[in-house]
Amino acid sequence: MFPLDEARQATEFLVATWYRITKDYPDHLKASQLEPVLTENFWWYLSEASGPIGRLTGQWSYERHSIERDPATKRLIKRIRLDITYFSNARLPRLDMVFEFKKLAPDSRSCGKYRGAEGLGRFVDGYYAKHQPFAAMVGMTLRDRAGCISKLTADLGKPNVQTALSMVTNAAGKHVCSPSELFGSHAAFDTQHERPADQTWSGGKICVAHIFLPLPGCS
Repeated sequence: MFPLDEARQATEFLVATWYRITKDYPDHLKASQLEPVLTENFWWYLSEASGPIGRLTGQWSYERHSIERDPATKRLIKRIRLDITYFSNARLPRLDMVFEFKKLAPDSRSCGKYRGAEGLGRFVDGYYAKHQPFAAMVGMTLRDRAGCISKLTADLGKPNVQTALSMVTNAAGKHVCSPSELFGSHAAFDTQHERPADQTWSGGKICVAHIFLPLPGCS
């Protein structure tokens, strides 16, 4: 029932736009820029070209703000700021696709941030993509894209990491599904995670696609 075809169309457009902008305007997405600057610049191009080039009917948002409150006490639990989202209510259930962006290098510290509470962990118990079955992590690679993928795949194969991220296997018994079942060649692999009951889609899990996009001048 979920509009996966539109999520795939939006993701294909996101990836194609990245490569177009890094080729035509490399100074607008420089490795030296902070993550918020990179995502803001990239979002502008997504928004501008979404209709005329992407033929998309939904809306791209940058740093959309939200809060979570305790249902019983109304106490503030968490403030949320989403990097880039694609929202469409053309069909039900509505599509609210969250893309979390992180700079990434193939070393333990960088990969740890990607996997951690301010990265992939946000989709596990951090209220990101609440009640959505799919989301995406986008690694903006600083160097050695293939090395980044290899390092993360190895880390996600470790039992302690799998436990910390509430990872579950897919139908084939894999914790890391490569190639991606969600977005094909546009993502390197998928991972699935259990979520708290108040955050989960009806199926009880969230599937996260992992997309790796090189910054200009970075292979």
